[in-house]
Amino acid sequence: MEDISLRLKEILKDQSINASEFAKKINVQRSSISHILNGRNKPSLEIVTKICKEFPEIDVEWLIFGKDKQNPSPNSKENNDNSKNNINSEVEKIILLLKDGTFKEFKN
Repeated sequence: MEDISLRLKEILKDQSINASEFAKKINVQRSSISHILNGRNKPSLEIVTKICKEFPEIDVEWLIFGKDKQNPSPNSKENNDNSKNNINSEVEKIILLLKDGTFKEFKN
């Protein structure tokens, strides 16, 4: 499994920003990001939370574990358990949480 520092570097590349700009965006010290990028430290829960808050398009499971939630393994236990439990279920409603603290609800 690839290291979280590589995923962080990928985020920087995708966002076209350097480590200093990234640290400023998520409101942490530049040295904290430098230590993570160089593999000296792992990010704290606080840093992971700040990254996901500032970049909501980033999947937290991908960031932490390197897992692609879009394409789970067809043979994975989690995937098989979910499909068994949801065979006869339907979507009742979808709730979107907006950045301004409000939400929108859509019912089926």
